[in-house]
Amino acid sequence: MRSRFHFLLPLVLSALAAPLLAAEPPQAPYIRCVQNELAALGAAVPVTGRLNRATKTAAQTMQKRFASSAHMALLPKLSEISAASWCRELASLKPELRKFMPSASAPLFMSSGGPGSVQTAVVRESFQSVERFFQARYNLQLASRVDVAGADSGAELTKLAIALQRGRGVSYGGMSRSVGRNCRTPSIYFSGQAYRDQLLICWKREAKFDQAWRRKVGPKIGAIMAHEYMHHIQYELTNSKVWRNNYRSQSRMGPAWMVEGGAEVAEYEWKIARGGYRRLSLAELMKPASKSAKSLRTMLENRSVKGLEQYLTARYAVYLLTKRYGEQAVLNYWRHVGQGKSWEAAFRAAFGQSISSFYSEFEVMRRDTQRSASYMAGG
Repeated sequence: MRSRFHFLLPLVLSALAAPLLAAEPPQAPYIRCVQNELAALGAAVPVTGRLNRATKTAAQTMQKRFASSAHMALLPKLSEISAASWCRELASLKPELRKFMPSASAPLFMSSGGPGSVQTAVVRESFQSVERFFQARYNLQLASRVDVAGADSGAELTKLAIALQRGRGVSYGGMSRSVGRNCRTPSIYFSGQAYRDQLLICWKREAKFDQAWRRKVGPKIGAIMAHEYMHHIQYELTNSKVWRNNYRSQSRMGPAWMVEGGAEVAEYEWKIARGGYRRLSLAELMKPASKSAKSLRTMLENRSVKGLEQYLTARYAVYLLTKRYGEQAVLNYWRHVGQGKSWEAAFRAAFGQSISSFYSEFEVMRRDTQRSASYMAGG
């Protein structure tokens, strides 16, 4: 795939001091995308960036015309909220329509190392690899444009994130507190964060950022990006891309274990596809879940997944669902949520069983490889 990355010069202080550009409503780029796609497909729709009756009528007609497309069938009625999903799914019908998606524009790309630095090269290559992986494996390309930044301190990453927002003409506030929860100053570990239009990576501060560092951390940064990229996929499928603030709307996307487990499975598969990481046995995948003091129900009640053991427990749960029902069924779970279904109704629609029954079965499966294998085989 041709490179679509644009390097924003790291004049962060200047960007912070500059006045905001006039921002259009967050739904406008997606509505304009849908209108362009409908017009290219033969509908008489004016391209205004504003939703009107002609656009809604043309969308309904197009949904009937392409009723054989499972993903088109799962789209809710066209609205300002669902326009991002319509933009993405219409583009999947014909490759030439992808040029209308906001993601066809080059994202803003920043790092604390600046253009031409090793840090920038690692982040660029990792993002490019992750994007190709999702397109090849899941046949998914984001409609939204995601800007990317990476740094070795929470303070620096916050400045970069704010500069990216100003590049779009928006300012959400609270970034220092939000970024600081996952990235210290200086940073002593790796982490990632997905916001509405941003993917932020935090890495450990080192004395030297050279080619040895690049070889060492490249796979780690790529794995984190794969995890966070899946969160952006979840945002789009659940129609959570058009909202007023910049922060996670995880409660809209389903139980925390499903959201994080889905991202963990995507990260796991990316590492295998990249090479240098072997596929784990069922017993190895199960081991952290078998030791976890927290059940899926407890994670649901706590509305969070905390610590490596819980993340890997969530991964095992979604891994079992994936092996039994397929990757598209897991993605369709979020499409059903995007239709407005409750978590329970979406789970039943995607997997044909209640979420309560899965909780009960999983309590046995997370300690029994034979029962897990039977479940994956449809038993």
